Amino acid sequence: ASGVLRIEIAVEDAAAGQTRWDAIEFSIPADFHAHNDTVAAALMTLVGTTYQAVSFNFPISARCAELLGRRYQGVAIGPVDPAQAPRRPGQRIGVNFSGGTDSVAVWLLLREFYGNDFLVITSDYFPIGGAEVRGFAGYHRDVTCRTNLRQRGFDQAGRFHFCVPLLFAEYLDLGRIVTGHTLSQTADGVADYRGGLRPAFLDGDLAVQAGGLEDVHLIRSLTSIGVGKLLLTLAPERIDAALEASSHPGQSKQYLNAEILRYLFRDAGLPLTPLLADDRPLRRPMGRFEHALRLLYLFSRAGRDVVCTICPDFCLLDLEVLGRLRFTFLTRYNPVLAGLLEEPLRGQAIDLFEACGVSAYDDVDWEELAVVRRQLKHRFARYRQLAD
Repeated sequence: ASGVLRIEIAVEDAAAGQTRWDAIEFSIPADFHAHNDTVAAALMTLVGTTYQAVSFNFPISARCAELLGRRYQGVAIGPVDPAQAPRRPGQRIGVNFSGGTDSVAVWLLLREFYGNDFLVITSDYFPIGGAEVRGFAGYHRDVTCRTNLRQRGFDQAGRFHFCVPLLFAEYLDLGRIVTGHTLSQTADGVADYRGGLRPAFLDGDLAVQAGGLEDVHLIRSLTSIGVGKLLLTLAPERIDAALEASSHPGQSKQYLNAEILRYLFRDAGLPLTPLLADDRPLRRPMGRFEHALRLLYLFSRAGRDVVCTICPDFCLLDLEVLGRLRFTFLTRYNPVLAGLLEEPLRGQAIDLFEACGVSAYDDVDWEELAVVRRQLKHRFARYRQLAD
């Protein structure tokens, strides 16, 4: 009746003999309803494997418990009611929307494929998430859930951005959820899957499958450069707002995305948008190596000195070897990862990629990807688990 769903959390410290209480809240409509499995799956995205055991004051289905157990290995999760029917996928498809460049690209693709027949789900992480609110303010939204989960520190252990879509899955009759996750989302995006290796990032799908949802990897085959080509072709007028929503001005993510888009606009012979023409500087050099593929693209266009100034750790790579690459794989789609999509969505996505000037890898692209993978693997911890 208050329009707020309140989750109370008791964290037991057996060694200290203490229980610490906390609470998080979610804004909900008056007719909100949920399935036990979706609530459990949503809350597990907030704690991940932080604790040895997680129990709810409601039962979950055996299927939900099995999937959560596989995703969060080593954590005892329950209680389980064998008679509890698992949550079944609904009929609708939705986008987990922030208003940033990647989620806007997904929104544009879904609009091309489904018209207005898809759901837009947003999370307002007050008072922390100001950029997201600015980004999605200009879009129709089916759900905007205001939650203090980040303020309370529950954004560190799991896929917390999935919390709200899972919580509202039953209410929205949601069966499939699309995110803005690209090839760069996880380190294994640069792996070679042509031999049948299963992408490790698919293990993360278990977190949403436990709530009766399927994670649709619509742009997982693209880099940020490929995403930029989609934006440039489908809706250049939306780029400035999407950049503003991606991070705060001067931060590395917004800065690198803007640099990439400037090159794409100039290559296409188009005038820059107002924000791109503003050419905002980076606040400070990047203190750690991240955004590897964005930096490699700028290396291919602007050269060593520029990129090493932006990120000094970039110079740990063998720049002489990298300087001999053409880097076209950064502007193309990975056909194996695109193959994760089911038909007819796969064919629709590939056709639209091609129409936006994003073609599939050729043999040289796979060879260059292997060179880049070896460079990253041998110099940065994030990539060390990858096979050469």
